[in-house]
This record gives sequence, C-alpha cells and structure tokens, in this order.
Amino acid sequence: MATFTYRCIDNHVIDKVFSLSERKDSVKCPVCGKKAKQQFSRVNIPAAKCFESIESEALSVHPTEVENARAEAKALGVGVDYAPDGTATFRGSREKQKLMKHLGFHYKDSVKGKTL
Repeated sequence: MATFTYRCIDNHVIDKVFSLSERKDSVKCPVCGKKAKQQFSRVNIPAAKCFESIESEALSVHPTEVENARAEAKALGVGVDYAPDGTATFRGSREKQKLMKHLGFHYKDSVKGKTL
C-alpha cells in the first residue's frame, strides 16, 4: 500500500491510500466534487541513508572480482571479507576507513569529497 496525493482545480489536496496496482490517475475531490489529478513528488530519503547506500555500493565489488578483492585487501592489511555477491563486510570502522582512504575517499561518518 502507498499514499498518493491528488489536487483538484480548486487546490484541495487529497491523500488516498491504494496498492500500486489499484492506483488511479484521478479521483473525485471530496470537498468540491471536481476531478483531482495525481501529483508527483520526490521521495524523501534521509541523507544518512543515501551516504550509507553510496558507501556500500562503492566498497562492493562485482561477483567475478571477489577473489581479487580479497587478495588486494589482504595485501593492504585491511580486515574485510567479501560475500559471493561482492558485498563487503568489515571487522570494524577503522578497517572501512583504511580501505576508503586507499580507494581515494575521504571518510568522516560518510562518503565525502568523492563524486560517484
């Protein structure tokens, strides 16, 4: 289920809950009875979650590169392991910082100073 926002010509705002398959392009305004069209808005994702996602993606490797990544991390002395899908798991935050620094990222609670 998701909440969809609609607005009629008289600027009445209506929120309706539908499943994605039941979503309607327009609904009847309960205030004035006129047609209200669906409004599209940006999804609000907290910045910390965005950085966490970027970080996770930046430190992961393609599944075909897992063995190479493990060898490189071992040579660097970084406490990290890679799952078969390429997801990185660190022994601690200092290990993550060490690898990020090696990759050219500046680490301070999130990815900063590097455009992905």
